[in-house]
Parts: sequence; structure tokens; C-alpha cells
Amino acid sequence: MEPIVLNEFGEVLAMPVSFDGNDTTVLGRGVRGKNSCLACAGYHQHCSGDIMIVCISNTHNALCCGRCNLRVVIPNEVATYGALRQWCLGRIEREGIMGNKDKGLVGFGAP
Repeated sequence: MEPIVLNEFGEVLAMPVSFDGNDTTVLGRGVRGKNSCLACAGYHQHCSGDIMIVCISNTHNALCCGRCNLRVVIPNEVATYGALRQWCLGRIEREGIMGNKDKGLVGFGAP
């Protein structure tokens, strides 16, 4: 399966070589516990950290990298790798490549 570009910065969710799923494969989902649920969705191609799906509310989950703290909030309706690919692509197209620059979120030390 092709890696999934998660945001306008080109950060990528990749799967191990042993992963035999495709775009119709359901994203790994843990069982909601008292505080959160965790399931591994793949790894962050840039830092090699595990990307976990974390339940953050009744309506949204977050993809969180355990190494660099990347966080991408997604609606609960995004249930498969294909749906995640389409949702991320739509978000990138809506926000545009320079979306965060226009919002003044270029990075630390920016005026």
C-alpha cells in the first residue's frame, strides 16, 4: 500500500513491509478505556516513530507520533486507510500548501 501524506508539510504515514492491507483495510482501533484508546496505524516515515490512533472525543481521534509528537486530528468517520488518504488529501487541498504560513504559524522565531 502506498504511504499516506498526512498534512501540507508532507509528513507521511507508512506501513511496515509485512503489512498486507489496502485502502479498504479498517484503521487499527483500540477499545475505549477510561481515558483513551490506542491502536497502531503505522509509522511516521520521517522519524520512524509509531503513529498511534488515540480517541480524544466522541467525534474525533488523533493520529499521534510517539517519537516526534506529530498530531493530526481526524473525524471518527475516517475508518479505513483509503478514507484517511482521501480526508488528508481534501484537507491539504482546502488549506493549501501555504495555509499555515498565511495563518502566521510558520514556526518558532517567526515574526
